[in-house]
Amino acid sequence: MNLKRHRNNQYTIINNYRFVKSSQSANTYYLKCANFRKSCRARAIIRKDTMQVQLKDGNHTCQSYQLSKGITFPARYIISRRGTQLVLFRHNTYTPNSKIKPDSLKRDWKCSMYHKAKCKARLVTKFTSAGDIIHVTCAMHSHPPMYPPTLLKPPQ
Repeated sequence: MNLKRHRNNQYTIINNYRFVKSSQSANTYYLKCANFRKSCRARAIIRKDTMQVQLKDGNHTCQSYQLSKGITFPARYIISRRGTQLVLFRHNTYTPNSKIKPDSLKRDWKCSMYHKAKCKARLVTKFTSAGDIIHVTCAMHSHPPMYPPTLLKPPQ
């Protein structure tokens, strides 16, 4: 268990998920997933005397803390039928969220199913000398993968 302080709030990392304090009693801390506002219902209980952790509703509907912090992936671009550049990442495509600025080294992308399935998945591409890299800002999709692994061709 890893205790850290962030913006005057304490949070705890349990199994690569971030929990924040919900309430406490004389000998118990009650924690909820840091993504509780994004409808993740995972909870944890920590006994103060033994520091024993008990998980309740342990099925997270959010991304793990490791995935969202500091992990990058190489960008893979494809062209849509209409000629728009898309990012292909983990069996889903992403469309540009805004026009690219001439002096910017980043570009925001949203899931291509944003309108159709109200998907909240987002990522950012950063232009580097070693190639474009992806930083995932929200990995939670509201739909099954758009392209199953069997349909995708390996990058060339």
